[in-house]
Amino acid sequence: MTFASRMQHKIYWGGLKKPVEWSLKTWLAPWAYIASVIYHDSYWYPTQAKQAVRSCLESDWGRLFQNWDEVQQFATELGYPNVGEHPAVLSHSGWKAFRKSLGILGTCVTQNPEVGKKRRHVGAS
Repeated sequence: MTFASRMQHKIYWGGLKKPVEWSLKTWLAPWAYIASVIYHDSYWYPTQAKQAVRSCLESDWGRLFQNWDEVQQFATELGYPNVGEHPAVLSHSGWKAFRKSLGILGTCVTQNPEVGKKRRHVGAS
């Protein structure tokens, strides 16, 4: 059993079930998602993704992903003997990814249940 599956068992059936259920009903849950978006979409993807993902994109898996439309009809019971020539390309990195992250972050904040509750409260008064 892996660490992830052990933790999953603790969350679904063990001692972490009640604390996790409680935390998902508090103001922490949507803000934890926003913190994740800030880290991954606004920091990691723009600054780290190109270097970290390059080897994956150039691998057989990356080429299969990039060339899927051309190679899927050649599948055999053993897989894909030809995954295509062209490696996958990371299209959003650097400033382009950072700009996109701001839109994602804006959506996270405006769709946050706490923000919606405040809007409904202000609109009712």
